[in-house]
Amino acid sequence: MGPKKKKGDKKGKAGEAAEDGAPLSDADKANMFQAALQSLQIQLGTLDITRDMTRQYKGMQEELLNRINQLEGTIQALQDELERSRLELEQAVKEKDSIIAAKDKEISQMRVKMEDMAQEFGDMLKETLDRMRERIEVNSTGFDADDSIPLQRRLEEVSLATLSEAPHK
Repeated sequence: MGPKKKKGDKKGKAGEAAEDGAPLSDADKANMFQAALQSLQIQLGTLDITRDMTRQYKGMQEELLNRINQLEGTIQALQDELERSRLELEQAVKEKDSIIAAKDKEISQMRVKMEDMAQEFGDMLKETLDRMRERIEVNSTGFDADDSIPLQRRLEEVSLATLSEAPHK
């Protein structure tokens, strides 16, 4: 701070005169230019800071956009992979269903074949028993009539038991 001004000092009157629109003294002009210089320096610093902050903001905004694009690419890749997995699953399910259907058909055909074979076996067994009955009757004609009745009954019992045990369709 400068020295205190006295009330009767000419400088004080000159300052008052400058406020009234009178010409400024060299010292007042220097003070005014010094204040203007400080104001311009402050504005320049503010401009530099604003420019630096704007550059940082744009850099961060660009980084953010790049990160967003990268994440969107990752999301798209994962969605594509998910869709491929769904298609593979559907194909695997179709293949499994077709294999199961083929095996069911094969089992059904085998079941029919087994039933046919069981029927054939039953027919063969019946035919064999009928032949045995005929031979027994032929051989038993030479025996007593009383002895042949229990033998025929046993043969019929065996025949009925065998036929009832044979699988039916």
